[in-house]
Amino acid sequence: MRVIGEIENAPFKITVFQHNQRFTVKFESGTYELGFRIREDEQYKNFEDVKKFVNPQLIEDVKRHFQNMHRSALVSFSNVNKASEDDEFETII
Repeated sequence: MRVIGEIENAPFKITVFQHNQRFTVKFESGTYELGFRIREDEQYKNFEDVKKFVNPQLIEDVKRHFQNMHRSALVSFSNVNKASEDDEFETII
């Protein structure tokens, strides 16, 4: 897999990879990642074609996915912490 370019966009780091007749568009925000795989074909032949895939609507959708991922992570961390608090330790004299 090789990096063929980055798409400049303020809220995320967007990297485009190419591997085995496929492009991967990876969005990164903090500890979260979201990727889209696109087959190389007549419509998507190079980096410039893939850049057209990344449009304002997609960016808004990705932003919502990251928000949902963050909420899910917070709930999961909270559940782990509750389970840890419920553990009782034996009394040591």
